[in-house]
Amino acid sequence: MNFINFLHLEDTPSTQPSTGDSTSGATEKLMEIFKSPVLYIVLGAIVLLIIAFYLFRRFVSAKHNEVLVVVKHGKIVKLLNEGEKKHFLIPFVESVGASVSLGDHHFESDKLFINDGPDHLYKINYDLTYKVTDIPTYYKSHDNLKSVLDNKINDVLREYAENGNASVLIKDYRTRSNDIINLLNKELTQFGIEVSEYKVKFIQPLGK
Repeated sequence: MNFINFLHLEDTPSTQPSTGDSTSGATEKLMEIFKSPVLYIVLGAIVLLIIAFYLFRRFVSAKHNEVLVVVKHGKIVKLLNEGEKKHFLIPFVESVGASVSLGDHHFESDKLFINDGPDHLYKINYDLTYKVTDIPTYYKSHDNLKSVLDNKINDVLREYAENGNASVLIKDYRTRSNDIINLLNKELTQFGIEVSEYKVKFIQPLGK
């Protein structure tokens, strides 16, 4: 190769694409997008839709045969009954503490052991039907009501049995169930409920 041809090659422009120019072009396009008002209009519309949906969900109403307990910082501020207009829950302040059914509630337990005399032991599986009669009182203990009922009901029935009436619970509970219900309601009214039915499912002797 002579010197003239070498100079000719040096003067020929390169056909390889410039990486710097490609990156610069992409950056410019991106900047144009961010400068476009359309982008901010779309983003603003999305944010407004999210806010509107959130606020819409803050309106609550009670369903058939139920009461909603509206609380503020853990304290009851409103009992929302069926048929009342929707209540708006103040964001980050109010919430629904509980949905309380006005119908029948059932509570079942098989943890009760009753002595029939000094040597007899029985395990009784029973089912209680009750209604909520005082919603604010009920709400205070509704989170751990199962444990409370288990202990309280068992205490009442055990005391009833130890007073010489174990045969009623074991053999003749159907004809004397009203007596048991009355005894239970004297103790359970403090939890805002009233028992309407007491039914023994099975009785298992555990030994003598």
